[in-house]
Amino acid sequence: MGIDDKIKHAGQDLAGRAKEALGRVTEDEGRVAEGENLQRQAQRGRAADRLEDATDDIRQGASDVKDDLSDAAGAARDDVGRALGDAKDAATN
Repeated sequence: MGIDDKIKHAGQDLAGRAKEALGRVTEDEGRVAEGENLQRQAQRGRAADRLEDATDDIRQGASDVKDDLSDAAGAARDDVGRALGDAKDAATN
Protein backbone atom coordinates (compact mmCIF):
# COMPACT_ATOMS: atom_id res chain seq x y z
CA MET A 1 0.00 0.00 0.00
CA GLY A 2 1.36 3.37 -0.96
CA ILE A 3 1.35 6.58 1.00
CA ASP A 4 -1.13 8.00 -1.52
CA ASP A 5 -3.68 5.36 -0.52
CA LYS A 6 -3.13 6.05 3.18
CA ILE A 7 -3.68 9.77 2.61
CA LYS A 8 -6.76 9.13 0.48
CA HIS A 9 -8.37 6.87 3.07
CA ALA A 10 -7.50 9.21 5.94
CA GLY A 11 -9.06 12.06 3.99
CA GLN A 12 -12.20 10.03 3.31
CA ASP A 13 -12.47 9.16 6.97
CA LEU A 14 -11.95 12.76 8.08
CA ALA A 15 -14.47 14.07 5.53
CA GLY A 16 -16.93 11.43 6.66
CA ARG A 17 -16.55 12.36 10.30
CA ALA A 18 -17.00 16.04 9.47
CA LYS A 19 -20.13 15.39 7.39
CA GLU A 20 -21.57 13.16 10.05
CA ALA A 21 -20.91 15.74 12.79
CA LEU A 22 -22.38 18.56 10.69
CA GLY A 23 -25.42 16.42 9.97
CA ARG A 24 -25.94 15.73 13.64
CA VAL A 25 -25.62 19.42 14.54
CA THR A 26 -28.03 20.49 11.79
CA GLU A 27 -30.26 17.44 12.32
CA ASP A 28 -29.78 16.48 8.65
CA GLU A 29 -30.04 12.68 8.60
CA GLY A 30 -29.05 12.59 4.92
CA ARG A 31 -25.75 14.28 5.70
CA VAL A 32 -25.23 11.97 8.69
CA ALA A 33 -25.72 8.98 6.37
CA GLU A 34 -23.31 10.44 3.79
CA GLY A 35 -20.68 10.90 6.49
CA GLU A 36 -21.13 7.38 7.79
CA ASN A 37 -20.90 6.06 4.22
CA LEU A 38 -17.63 7.92 3.61
CA GLN A 39 -16.20 6.45 6.81
CA ARG A 40 -17.20 2.93 5.69
CA GLN A 41 -15.58 3.53 2.29
CA ALA A 42 -12.37 4.54 4.05
CA GLN A 43 -12.51 1.41 6.23
CA ARG A 44 -13.02 -0.81 3.17
CA GLY A 45 -10.14 0.90 1.39
CA ARG A 46 -7.81 0.36 4.34
CA ALA A 47 -8.90 -3.30 4.57
CA ALA A 48 -8.26 -3.79 0.84
CA ASP A 49 -4.82 -2.23 1.24
CA ARG A 50 -3.99 -4.58 4.13
CA LEU A 51 -5.15 -7.54 2.03
CA GLU A 52 -2.98 -6.39 -0.86
CA ASP A 53 0.02 -6.05 1.47
CA ALA A 54 -0.59 -9.54 2.89
CA THR A 55 -0.88 -10.99 -0.62
CA ASP A 56 2.42 -9.35 -1.61
CA ASP A 57 4.06 -10.77 1.53
CA ILE A 58 2.77 -14.27 0.72
CA ARG A 59 4.01 -14.00 -2.88
CA GLN A 60 7.43 -12.91 -1.68
CA GLY A 61 7.55 -15.73 0.87
CA ALA A 62 6.60 -18.29 -1.77
CA SER A 63 9.28 -16.95 -4.09
CA ASP A 64 11.86 -17.19 -1.29
CA VAL A 65 10.84 -20.79 -0.57
CA LYS A 66 11.09 -21.65 -4.28
CA ASP A 67 14.58 -20.16 -4.42
CA ASP A 68 15.63 -22.05 -1.27
CA LEU A 69 14.30 -25.33 -2.69
CA SER A 70 16.08 -24.72 -5.97
CA ASP A 71 19.35 -24.06 -4.12
CA ALA A 72 18.88 -27.20 -2.03
CA ALA A 73 18.14 -29.30 -5.13
CA GLY A 74 21.26 -27.97 -6.81
CA ALA A 75 23.37 -28.79 -3.77
CA ALA A 76 21.87 -32.28 -3.56
CA ARG A 77 22.56 -32.84 -7.28
CA ASP A 78 26.18 -31.76 -6.75
CA ASP A 79 26.51 -34.08 -3.73
CA VAL A 80 25.11 -37.04 -5.70
CA GLY A 81 27.45 -36.27 -8.60
CA ARG A 82 30.46 -36.23 -6.27
CA ALA A 83 29.34 -39.43 -4.57
CA LEU A 84 28.94 -41.17 -7.91
CA GLY A 85 32.35 -39.92 -9.01
CA ASP A 86 33.89 -41.15 -5.78
CA ALA A 87 32.18 -44.53 -6.17
CA LYS A 88 33.39 -44.83 -9.77
CA ASP A 89 36.95 -43.95 -8.69
CA ALA A 90 36.81 -46.50 -5.87
CA ALA A 91 35.52 -49.19 -8.24
CA THR A 92 38.33 -48.61 -10.76
CA ASN A 93 41.09 -48.62 -8.15
